[in-house]
Amino acid sequence: MENFSYKKLEKKISYSFKNRQLAKEAFTHSSYANSKAIDYDNERLEFLGDSVLGLIIGEYLFKTFPEHPEGVLTNAKAYMVHWETLSTIADFLEIPDFLLVAEADRQIRNNPKIKENLFEALVGAIYLDSDLDTTRKWVLDLYEKTGFLVREPEKVIFDYKSRLQEIIQGEGLGLPEYNIIATSGPVHDTSFMAEVKIKGKVIATGEGKSKKIAHQNCAKKVLKKLEDKDLNQLLDED
Repeated sequence: MENFSYKKLEKKISYSFKNRQLAKEAFTHSSYANSKAIDYDNERLEFLGDSVLGLIIGEYLFKTFPEHPEGVLTNAKAYMVHWETLSTIADFLEIPDFLLVAEADRQIRNNPKIKENLFEALVGAIYLDSDLDTTRKWVLDLYEKTGFLVREPEKVIFDYKSRLQEIIQGEGLGLPEYNIIATSGPVHDTSFMAEVKIKGKVIATGEGKSKKIAHQNCAKKVLKKLEDKDLNQLLDED
């Protein structure tokens, strides 16, 4: 398998495959399969992994927080299985570089959605290679290490922009204004820098691999500031 080391991969993910064909399949993108006339790719494992991950996270929330209503748990689960979360976990494991893609499509390894799909495929492969208990422990340990294991579901804010907008409108201050103020990096791996203004004043900046993520990070920073100060204090600061 070209440019692929099972030993390096297994060290990165802290899991050793009994059936390495499953690992091979999990890290084969459809573009590579098509270019090499291979009769498999990781899309079926992605499908399975999505379901397994949903079950593990749903079960964790259900059993850990028996006093919380469905709506709170649904919001927490949405945060834990969101593509940005899974993409970040994939980066933490440093697995995108192992993904086999067609030579002309090498840049897609940097695509957050591709990283999400890869992580789901890996979950599916580990599940088939072991069992649900082993996969559950691997997933939850990984969430713990990356800080994505929810401990207070009632405090999870999934959409920072919407939450900030609610606060601002509640104060009668209209809508926040978001602007992209800079970009950096190559076309296939661009980072965006955004700012958020309230009543014409820049309150925070944020960066991300998409405009949406940059906007969300702006809003997240403002909400963090609002833990110590009220909105009028932020607007009055020099």
